[in-house]
Amino acid sequence: MLIQQPPDAKLPEHLYSNSNIGHYQNPFASSEDRLTSADNHSYPPPRAPSIADSDSPPAYAERQPNPSASTSALVSDGATVVGSNRWKKAKRRRRLRVAAASVLCVYVTSSAILLGLFFTGHLGKRSTSTRRPTSSGLFQPELPPGYRPPGAPVADGFPSMCNAWSVEKSSSAKTNVQPERTDYLQYTLAPNTTTTSLLKLFIHAGDYAASSGTLIVVSDSTISVPIVDVTMKYRNGYVKSDTNVCLMRTPDKVGLGIYSSNSSAAEHASFDIALHLPTGLFIDELDTNLPFFTQNIGSSSEDFETPLGTLKLGGSFSPMFVSGRNVTAKNVVAQTSFSTIWGHFTTSESLTLQTSQAAINVNVSLVRLSDNAKPVALSLTTENAIVQSAVTVSTTTNNTCEDPSVSDFTIHAQSANAPVSVTVLHAPDSSAAKIDVVATSSYAPVVVSLDPLFEGTFSLTSGIGADFDEDNDIPDPLGLGRQRQYLITENTAWEVEGTATWDPNDPFPRLGSANLSTQHAKAILYMKKKCTGSSCPNLNAMNLPDP
Repeated sequence: MLIQQPPDAKLPEHLYSNSNIGHYQNPFASSEDRLTSADNHSYPPPRAPSIADSDSPPAYAERQPNPSASTSALVSDGATVVGSNRWKKAKRRRRLRVAAASVLCVYVTSSAILLGLFFTGHLGKRSTSTRRPTSSGLFQPELPPGYRPPGAPVADGFPSMCNAWSVEKSSSAKTNVQPERTDYLQYTLAPNTTTTSLLKLFIHAGDYAASSGTLIVVSDSTISVPIVDVTMKYRNGYVKSDTNVCLMRTPDKVGLGIYSSNSSAAEHASFDIALHLPTGLFIDELDTNLPFFTQNIGSSSEDFETPLGTLKLGGSFSPMFVSGRNVTAKNVVAQTSFSTIWGHFTTSESLTLQTSQAAINVNVSLVRLSDNAKPVALSLTTENAIVQSAVTVSTTTNNTCEDPSVSDFTIHAQSANAPVSVTVLHAPDSSAAKIDVVATSSYAPVVVSLDPLFEGTFSLTSGIGADFDEDNDIPDPLGLGRQRQYLITENTAWEVEGTATWDPNDPFPRLGSANLSTQHAKAILYMKKKCTGSSCPNLNAMNLPDP
């Protein structure tokens, strides 16, 4: 509590006395006041500050000599100092509270952003800000060691480069939607010669990539190593940021990988991929897995002059077309589920074509080489669509030196709810081959046509009826004057069995077989003169329908 004294009150005399200098000093006076009053030996009390003098917080005003001021101003001045300290402390506390609130706001906002990036799959995504030029003039983003794009399976290996896009182009059409953007890149698929001497190529879309497009594989006489060109089309920028197109490598393979980190996005990119293979260069393996792409091997206007060791085509919703002339591979496997397989195939070891909800329309050339100890195998399988195939077989082996138990060719065609039609012919320069044919269905007809060089047993089984249609006046295809012989061992409305030969007394018979079966339709076997035009079976695939 501050005690106010009357204006005329005086402090005790001993407070003003000073034995050293011979006069009194005011303890509340400043050093300047003391120096000034040293001459007159009197120190008036300081003047109390006025709030009206300044807008700033209360503070000591400049002291002026005022002998008439009372000692009550001294006490009031001390109270003002205490209030000023309290005001400063309150201001400091307010500043601290504002700073703490700002820090908390920044922390909450940063946490929300990081959580959003984590759950949308962007956290940890490679930055493409650092880019270096490649030999082709494009720009290559730097990749951290051990980086694997999101959605890339382990079997695809690690990327050598990703997203080396050239300058972006946009369509100029004025529409209500985003303009279509186009990016382009090119990779050279050169193998790692330090780890393998084989050239194995692949083109894969990742497990979560919902992108679609087209793939075309062509022979190119102007290059010496395989090259792949990729054109990506999209409208929104997030589509590009969610997609990685990489040059991938394993110890023994090199290829193109298309991967997406967000398969549930409303929009996906579309691609046009062109794989150029050098003319005459043997490709040990070409493997594709493109679920939503249309795949084309070769062009109908050009010869495909790149020999392949193994050709694997895969994609659940991928139509597959082998349009090129003379597409040749030792082994071919084409597997899809909901799309058509169409084209011209030539193989010297095996050909497997498999789908479930679409048709198979193919012309096939099977060639058995002299050093091939196994039969050349053909398998055509679907469930709810037609199977049509014209098969030409060719062999140069000497029949008298062959093991009678080993076939030259095995052919298997199967459907469940649609017709099956297979026509088998010998090539003009081929010797007679031992052929085993199996054709089956359940609720549709099965039709097989065999040319005059066929010799072997046949069996037809059907719940509706079995028809065997043959010609007795077929001329000897070898010009030896022989006559066609048919021996029927079983002949009923539902089953026909027998044997067709040219020389029953042949000491080295190499008899093939033909087995046809269906349940709720007819089974028909034709053994006639060479099938041409209208004389071919109604369901033949000599002239492939348009896909």
